[in-house]
Amino acid sequence: MSPKINLLPLERAEKAKGRQKVVLRVFLLLAYIGLLAFVFFMMKSRETQAEENLATQQVANELIKDDIAELRPFKILGEDYEAGVINLQAALEGDIAWGVLLQDFGRMISDEHVWIEGLAVSRVIPVEESIAYGSVQMSGSGFDYPDVASWLVTLDSGDWEAVGASWAASVTTGSVNDVDTVGWSIQTALSDAALSVRVDDLTPEVP
Repeated sequence: MSPKINLLPLERAEKAKGRQKVVLRVFLLLAYIGLLAFVFFMMKSRETQAEENLATQQVANELIKDDIAELRPFKILGEDYEAGVINLQAALEGDIAWGVLLQDFGRMISDEHVWIEGLAVSRVIPVEESIAYGSVQMSGSGFDYPDVASWLVTLDSGDWEAVGASWAASVTTGSVNDVDTVGWSIQTALSDAALSVRVDDLTPEVP
């Protein structure tokens, strides 16, 4: 194979190399500018999308504000309801079902051997030292000591959960129409079973 012989003058070769370098630099510059333009348009597109999302969110926020404004009367109504329930619970805290309790006294006491002649009731708010919700002081008579003892046992029996912790303050002998009797004074405490359910009955149900 015969060697290649460059017939171009050395000066023309140098100029050709120079033009090639210029063309390469121009190409690189154009590529760089194109890359910058691409990045710019990408960022601009994201900025536009972000602005559109922001506008959409602002519209949604305004709609939510309108909804909140429309629902505010219901919020106030709910707050009034909750405040009313709290006041009702405070007013009826420790409320005793006195009617039921007195009916139980008449039902549980023997109508033949022991009878009540005096009755005093009071309501208390329980404290840590005591779980009693009230107390009952009663006095009466019976025909014999076992009758009074039976009534005292009835007050503390599991059949009557509303009362308990009963004790006899005094037991004395006496007579009625020449018949021997035993006078007694008993005190008992009221448990939570004596409480009424008026709070539940008076609290309106919210669907």
